Amino acid sequence: MKALEIQHNNILGSHLKYLRDQKGWDRKALAEKLGVSASYIGLIETNKRLPSTEKLDRYANVFDVSLKELELLLEKQKAADGSNIQDEACEQRDLNVEDISLLEHFLNQLNNVQKTHQTDIIEKCQKILYDHFRANLQSYTLPEVIALVKTEFTSCGSTNDPFNEQILEGIFTLSSEHEVYFRLSNYKQTITLELPYEYKDYLPLFEDSIGPHDFILSVEENTPYLFKQRDCIQFTWFSPVTSLQQQFDILYNSNVNYRDIVSNSLKLEWYIQQKLERFDFDLVK
Repeated sequence: MKALEIQHNNILGSHLKYLRDQKGWDRKALAEKLGVSASYIGLIETNKRLPSTEKLDRYANVFDVSLKELELLLEKQKAADGSNIQDEACEQRDLNVEDISLLEHFLNQLNNVQKTHQTDIIEKCQKILYDHFRANLQSYTLPEVIALVKTEFTSCGSTNDPFNEQILEGIFTLSSEHEVYFRLSNYKQTITLELPYEYKDYLPLFEDSIGPHDFILSVEENTPYLFKQRDCIQFTWFSPVTSLQQQFDILYNSNVNYRDIVSNSLKLEWYIQQKLERFDFDLVK
């Protein structure tokens, strides 16, 4: 077991990057060894996310360093940064009997309030919940999101477990009063970027980085901190290593209807039409 040299003012993410650089690995290579996505490595190394103890143990094994020393750095970073960095170990728990009882008590009390005041109370509760869920979403700049998509696209199809979906969601800011919710997923040799429909014109910024998308799907999705569904658009890129047959299989086994898909690949469009005409079935599950 090698002794760990403390570097970069005891910030865990910087130390882990230092150890990776010492090995001569890029983020994709380390991600494969840890069983995570390359974008996850980026979040850890840039101090935007804190790893769980289980993930920290993987780091210790891969880098052949002491877990206790990494845990010490983790505690120092938590103390230095307070609650500004999302802790992966802080998972949401299910409602228990006491929680439900408190909610029922609140609703009963609300019924005793004059109707004219109930709306104000509900709006204040919504504001509290909005602030809570919004605080749990990581903020990015638009260039950072573009870089994340590029990183995920580079690693797409290289994971040891193609059925282990990696999802990242957050907010990217366009101005002090203008922020956009996004969801990025890496699953079954595809990268999917989901944006509110009104921001579909931002697609060329991502295509300039990783190339033309393969298909578009318009959907209604829940936005966590708005508590309602909204029209969204999903841009999907297939890994360069996937064949037309694999692309068709991925679409066929997805819970989508082909009629809702707008293909941007002439080869894929032709291949799908050949399959549909030959076997006389629709691309829907």
